[in-house]
Amino acid sequence: KLTVIPPELSTIRISPDRAIAKGLAVSFTAEGLYTDGTLRQLTPDVKWNSSDPDVLVFNRGSNVATALSEGTVILRAYYEKAVGTATLTVTPPALTAIRISPTLPIIAGQTISFVADGTFTDGAFLPITSDVTWNSSNSSVLRLNANSNTATALLKGEVILTATLGEVTKTVALTVLAPELTAIQITPPESIIPAGMTLPLTAEGSFTNGTKQTLISNISFSSSNTSIVKIEKDSGMVEALKPGEAIIMAISGKISAEAKITVTPAELNQIRVTPDQSIITARQTQKFFAQGVYTDKTTQSLTDDLTWRVSDPSVVTINQNGVATAAKQCVEDSHIF
Repeated sequence: KLTVIPPELSTIRISPDRAIAKGLAVSFTAEGLYTDGTLRQLTPDVKWNSSDPDVLVFNRGSNVATALSEGTVILRAYYEKAVGTATLTVTPPALTAIRISPTLPIIAGQTISFVADGTFTDGAFLPITSDVTWNSSNSSVLRLNANSNTATALLKGEVILTATLGEVTKTVALTVLAPELTAIQITPPESIIPAGMTLPLTAEGSFTNGTKQTLISNISFSSSNTSIVKIEKDSGMVEALKPGEAIIMAISGKISAEAKITVTPAELNQIRVTPDQSIITARQTQKFFAQGVYTDKTTQSLTDDLTWRVSDPSVVTINQNGVATAAKQCVEDSHIF
């Protein structure tokens, strides 16, 4: 007589049986290998045990265990009279995520240092800036210094910044804005001009990317004393009105610059002699008059204040009152000055 009995459990296999990082919670499974070669799932029915609960501890009545500290433990799974074992190593905390900062828009010309912080399996949040590998998707927009977390924004545009450590990668989209004005230089910075004269001023802007350019639009000029110096708001053309001093200010956004204008009394710009031509006979006289035209457009008689001369005294003589006398009868010309 032959009696066939049910297959018996011969081995319990525990998985996973690989190393796990500190801080991770892992669900273990137990499979039974029977004498007939079949495998059966035993996980809900086994009782779990860790040889060192300070390294790996199971939740009460559960197959879930948490790695608390680095070390090696023996796992045991009990089912009926059988016991399955596995050796498990808890490794140092593993990196799970990277955070990059700052991510705000950058102005072209700025140099910025990026920071990377890592989140680990044990819940720690630690700086890993010097450990990650940095990469810019467009070095013409954002150029990273070699082996550094420091980058310089070069051109307006969009760029992807990547930080990688091991198998963990983080990417952020960054915006580089157009360069901003940092300073204004007015040329000339200080001037002395007589009343009535004009002077063009120019404003040159310095930008965050190191470039300089003449500011034509988005620049406004003003005078601290418009009764002394008047200036065209947009062009920067100065007109000196009367003696005194005034400060010229050029403003663009929040950036400004100043220039000093000193106005001196109007200067003689032209002398007009009347009559400008005359025909006289021998020993006849002619009175000439001199009028000064000044830079402020005013005029003044200079007849008695000038030194009068003629180009040919043998033809005409002239005294210091501007009275000319023909010396002889001739058809020659003599110029009075």
